Amino acid sequence: MSSLLSLHSLMFCLILLLILSVYKEVKYESLRDHAGIRAVVFDKDNTLTGPYETKVHPLAEDGLNSALHIFGRSNVAILSNSAGTRDDIDYLDAE
Repeated sequence: MSSLLSLHSLMFCLILLLILSVYKEVKYESLRDHAGIRAVVFDKDNTLTGPYETKVHPLAEDGLNSALHIFGRSNVAILSNSAGTRDDIDYLDAE
């Protein structure tokens, strides 16, 4: 049951992240300390970056760095639904 609650908490966190346009507004320390969140997943395309960009948008940079600081590099994932597809020229993002 506790793993189900953890999954539910993570899904809630992800929904919050998708709704917020500025990641620095998320209180990652509170999510870790009070909600038991141990990892976060960011959507890259049109969220952390602009369309077809690889550089993190300046408005998302502070929030991403905060999450990395709070959760550590091994507990922060960035996912892309375009890496490795025809939209990924020369498949550079897939590497």
